[in-house]
Order: sequence, then structure tokens, then C-alpha cells
Amino acid sequence: MLTNESIVKNIVSNVNKERRRKVNPTKNKLGRIDRELEKLDKKRGKLFEAYEDEIITKEEFQLRKEELTERVKKLEEEKAPLLVTLSDDVSEELPYEFIKNILQNFSKALMESSTREQ
Repeated sequence: MLTNESIVKNIVSNVNKERRRKVNPTKNKLGRIDRELEKLDKKRGKLFEAYEDEIITKEEFQLRKEELTERVKKLEEEKAPLLVTLSDDVSEELPYEFIKNILQNFSKALMESSTREQ
């Protein structure tokens, strides 16, 4: 039933396209967060320099540092689930044989259930 080679190849192609479609936005979002974290790290360095050079007061330094720390914390919290998604390695394509075996097993189960109903 589901053993036609061209159908299986088409299913494999569609499954892998869908997996890539889901991974790419996650990678893009992760890249955006990483760039923002780099910017915040540079700002933190400049903030320390400004305080050391007595350009800003201790109170202003502490306020800005807390704001930066809070922003970094929020970005890290946003980043964590994205890393989990990518660690599942959904970008790796599923092999043809793997999907073919699943479809064959499904086909067998379908045939068995239909013969039981009769």
C-alpha cells in the first residue's frame, strides 16, 4: 500500500522540508538574541569605564547596571527554550529508509486492523 518508491521519496522530502522550516526561524531568533547579548556586554563595559572615569555617579552606575542585568536575564530566559529546540537536532534530515520502515509498519497495522473488522 505505502511502498510505492516515489510516494515514499515525496513523503521523505516533505517531512525534511517541514523540519527545516521549523528550525530556521529558531536559528534566526537565536542569532538575534546572541547579537543583542553582545551589544549589552559592550554597554556594560562602557558603563564600567564611565564609572571608573567618574563620568557618572555611583547611583547612576548602579541603576544602569541593574537595567542591563535585567535585560540580559530576560534575553537568557528567552534563549534557553530555543537552545533546547535546536539541541533536539531537528535540522538533521530523516533518512529515506527510516521513513519507509515507518510507513511499511503503518501499512501492516492498517491491513491487520481492516482484516480484524471483517
